[in-house]
Amino acid sequence: MAEPSQGWRLPREGKQESACTLDGDRSHSLFAFPPSGGRMHPSMGLGSGILPPTLPEGGNAKRRHQRAKRKPAGGKSEISAPRESREEAQVRVAGGFTLIELLTALAIFAVMATLAFGSLGQAVAQSEALDASQQRWSALKRAVRLIENDFAQLRPRPVRSILGQDYDPALDASAAELILTRGGWLNPALLPRAELQRVRYRLIDGRLLREHWPVLDRISATQPAGELLLADVQRLRVEFLPARGLGANAWMDFWPPSGAAADSLPVAVRFSLAVAGSEEITRLIEVGS
Repeated sequence: MAEPSQGWRLPREGKQESACTLDGDRSHSLFAFPPSGGRMHPSMGLGSGILPPTLPEGGNAKRRHQRAKRKPAGGKSEISAPRESREEAQVRVAGGFTLIELLTALAIFAVMATLAFGSLGQAVAQSEALDASQQRWSALKRAVRLIENDFAQLRPRPVRSILGQDYDPALDASAAELILTRGGWLNPALLPRAELQRVRYRLIDGRLLREHWPVLDRISATQPAGELLLADVQRLRVEFLPARGLGANAWMDFWPPSGAAADSLPVAVRFSLAVAGSEEITRLIEVGS
């Protein structure tokens, strides 16, 4: 072995010495020069014939024995996990929700569900009210259109009475009912009947009914077919304007006037219809237009 000296020194020629040693250090040489003809270790890149230092055989066996003692039975190295502190363990255990937090969350959810249910119920009620209003207005428009068409298509055609002894007027209006003969009855199925139709309007307990007979000259066994036009009718008023030759030029609430023929018709009809929840509707119709 080379003698320790201050600093670094070069190895002697022809001898196996360390390339450099530390002063006063018991460690082995960092680089060793083998004898001539030696080989270079692949991990060293310092020149030909250089090998890494080796430890004594006894030291290596002692270290292997110590590592074998530390290995577990499965063959894997035993790595001791760092012990977690008491504070970290408490934080890990208390990582869930407390009972107060759960009750608070349930209370908030119940309040939100109540508000949502109330809003949904209010929206459904408003939708139903809107649908009912639309249906009421549609029925009102249809009733007004039917009345207008019936008066606009009045025909001077009296009908035979039930007993067959005389004729009923073409337009018979009183406080109880209104009966008229109208034209323009469509016949798409080409049934053996006339285009004229006998129609009757009645107001019973706030309900406006429209009825019609299949024939003009009917008998007692002939029953009319009817439909409910409107409900909640508060008032229906019909007025007639007679021609100049039938008396005073003023509106009348009945027809025919006294002394008029059975086929006489007014020149104009005015009716007013009042339904609950809406304003009064008034129409003026020219007869025979």
